[in-house]
Amino acid sequence: MKNSYIFTLIILLAASNLMAQNFGYTPNKDTTATITNDQYEIYDIFISTTVPEAITYQFYLVSNTFPGTWGTSLCDYTNCHIGIPTGVKTMTPITLVEAQNGVQGFLKLTVNVLNNYGSGTVKIYVYDSNDINRGDTVSWTITHVQPSTINDIDDNFSLSFYPNPAKSNVNFNNDTDENMTVEIYNALGKLVNTNLIFAHEYLKLDVTKFNAGVYFVSFPNNNGDRKTKKLIIQ
Repeated sequence: MKNSYIFTLIILLAASNLMAQNFGYTPNKDTTATITNDQYEIYDIFISTTVPEAITYQFYLVSNTFPGTWGTSLCDYTNCHIGIPTGVKTMTPITLVEAQNGVQGFLKLTVNVLNNYGSGTVKIYVYDSNDINRGDTVSWTITHVQPSTINDIDDNFSLSFYPNPAKSNVNFNNDTDENMTVEIYNALGKLVNTNLIFAHEYLKLDVTKFNAGVYFVSFPNNNGDRKTKKLIIQ
């Protein structure tokens, strides 16, 4: 019985180690962002070891679903690549003294969307050049939407909803005594739900079937004009 307990503990510890991040990331290992203009945007992911050490980071592309019309570049420590490079790339080695002085590896993604609307995700595996198993997958999920589709409410309105961001359900409250039609659109402007029509009452909407990303809730304000408010589904 004791041996069985020890064996189970070893398995759990091994599984825990597999799920743990191998490096530290600033600001996050996974970046999610929405672009609402036609200019380029830059997203950094800095990479460091738990304690300072001499290390050489390598990385390779896992997947890329960015629209082909987007312009991209990827810089690392200390090289730059036009587009998202394929194949194994090696960063400049970081010495122990440099690491102790705060030098980190990094990946700097530049996205130039212009007026090309869409969304996509880039995933890259970053690892220790001496041990390919000592690594993690980092990612950027970017959505570019037309600025005109985002009009967050700045006046009196007749609908409230929460939580935002949401993972499973969104709760709506209609503050009027009249029926209200609510529509939800994805970042590309496609209606993703059948019209929600309800009177002065509480309504819960299951969003577990929606893909994670940016959505827009459209509904009438107190003046009768339709307004939109951004909803994030995780």
